[in-house]
Amino acid sequence: YQVTLTQTKPAEPADSDNEDDSKKAKSKSKPKSKAKSKSKDKADEEQPNVEDIFNLTANFEIKKDPRSAATQKDFQAQFEFLIGVRDKLSEVHTVIKQIRDVRSQIQSLQKRIAKDPAQKELVDKAKELVAKLTDVEKELYQTQNQSSQDPLNFPIKLNNRLSSLVGVVSTGDYRPTRQAIEVRDVLLKEIDELLAKQSKTVKEGLDEFNAAVRKAKVPAIFVE
Repeated sequence: YQVTLTQTKPAEPADSDNEDDSKKAKSKSKPKSKAKSKSKDKADEEQPNVEDIFNLTANFEIKKDPRSAATQKDFQAQFEFLIGVRDKLSEVHTVIKQIRDVRSQIQSLQKRIAKDPAQKELVDKAKELVAKLTDVEKELYQTQNQSSQDPLNFPIKLNNRLSSLVGVVSTGDYRPTRQAIEVRDVLLKEIDELLAKQSKTVKEGLDEFNAAVRKAKVPAIFVE
């Protein structure tokens, strides 16, 4: 590994107006000689850069606790397990955000055309699509969680079940247990099936819904 430490040059404090006026007055009453000015300029040039002084790069190696019986392969297996869980959770949460964004747009349109009898078919399509998106979201995340006590009242969903493995596998210097790997694989299978379902709903469902919107000639901007 490599680390770089850098100390940047601090900004000079701003002088007050009185100090500026005083300096200007002194400057006018007692002009500096050219020799002194040149000497000062030369001194400034020779002044070393603060950043150069405090810029240090060093290589280092992380070593395991000598009391640990874990091998490098054990550490690597633990690392790959945890990174894999992290990446899958990031994917799940990105999909949940996508679901909420799409649903918000559909419901906004649905609200504006709900009172128009001529748009009943489009309203029904909107409800159907929102229901499909919400079904996936509810399997991925416990949407009824509003407070810290809610997980006691409502069962955790796939994202929490998967994330709970992190606390188990990251405890101590050990490779993931067989049971942890089996649980992870079961959860990943369920998650991937839902993500595939979501992808299909967004691709086919939105294409069909947008085509219905164009056919109904629904305006993009409404004035109430």
